[in-house]
Amino acid sequence: MDVTYLQAKFSMIEDYRHASYIDHTLADILIIVMSAVLCGLDGLAEIMQHAENRVEFFKEKLGIKQLPSKPTMSRVLNMIDGDAVAQVIIEIMKERSDIIGNIIAVDGKAITSTSKPGSAHSALQIL
Repeated sequence: MDVTYLQAKFSMIEDYRHASYIDHTLADILIIVMSAVLCGLDGLAEIMQHAENRVEFFKEKLGIKQLPSKPTMSRVLNMIDGDAVAQVIIEIMKERSDIIGNIIAVDGKAITSTSKPGSAHSALQIL
């Protein structure tokens, strides 16, 4: 998949961070998360380990110069709209699908360590 295509798709998701404090684009973070989830990983620690194991791939193939830290990743995933992320991923799947039809089978994952205290079902959900 073309990295420019993925960045353009994920740039549609609103980034609530103050522009002067952004070291990692939201698109880069979401590309890392999508990569890990597609590999069957769902916990924040697993996602970070996946990113560290594949750092050369992310640098060479996807142009991600530096990986975000675990606290940064957690903070960003807690502040974004999970439904918007799901919509973008569904759009990517539809546009890249070779099969014409109205049904796409997906598997959802809850990313651990992203739920808000006192709210058991608030964890970020990734398709």
